[in-house]
Amino acid sequence: MSRRSSGAEAHLPRPWYVDGFGEHYLELYAHRNEREAELALALLERSGRLRPGERLLDLACGAGRHLAGLGRRQLRAVGLDLSEPLLKAARGRLRPGLALVRGDMRRLPFAAASFDGALSMFTSFGYFREDAENWQVFAELARVLRPGGWLFFDFLNRSALPGQMAERGERRGEHWIAEEERRIEGERIVKRVTVRPRTGEGEALRYEESVRLFAPAELSAALAGRGFRERERWGDYHGGPYAPQSARFILLVEREG
Repeated sequence: MSRRSSGAEAHLPRPWYVDGFGEHYLELYAHRNEREAELALALLERSGRLRPGERLLDLACGAGRHLAGLGRRQLRAVGLDLSEPLLKAARGRLRPGLALVRGDMRRLPFAAASFDGALSMFTSFGYFREDAENWQVFAELARVLRPGGWLFFDFLNRSALPGQMAERGERRGEHWIAEEERRIEGERIVKRVTVRPRTGEGEALRYEESVRLFAPAELSAALAGRGFRERERWGDYHGGPYAPQSARFILLVEREG
């Protein structure tokens, strides 16, 4: 969501996530599909969540692949995202009980204690330059969840990243080609992306993704400091135990109070 700026703030670089989740993202990341989303939702179900009558928040819902799974379970859910192209795609998956809202995860446009549970999937965290802004996301989730409400938090596993990371790669879709270069820069993983039309016509889109590399202990402490109690910890969507070389770092936490 845009707002007017003045002074030095007006000259800040455009945040990468404004350009990084456009129409090309839908095509180039099509492998992040509903089958993968179902694995995560099934894990939640086995943990006793996704109960009938719950009202849920899908934070940074993207094109709505998890939201669609919640709808198939006849749950009430709201998907929030900043990207209008991704929200447009998500609208095609809407069914009764589901809604979409465009907004900023640092300032959630919802009343206090208005949700029973929330999902933050596929490293939809750590986007902001200042740690205080990232922690504000946890504070906002604590605010909008009722006491006893839960958060399913899915993040990359920092300790395993060096062995998993391909420094260079290319993605090809029907209409777009993306060249990617990755590097670890201090406390962040940075991915330089160049997206070109396959026709060779038109300008290339260039941007750098930058995600803060929080360690599991940092995330756990930050959540505890904002009123969350850890209930479960996993290393993949199948429910395998977390280990230093796990593919993911997944938490199920509960709001105290």
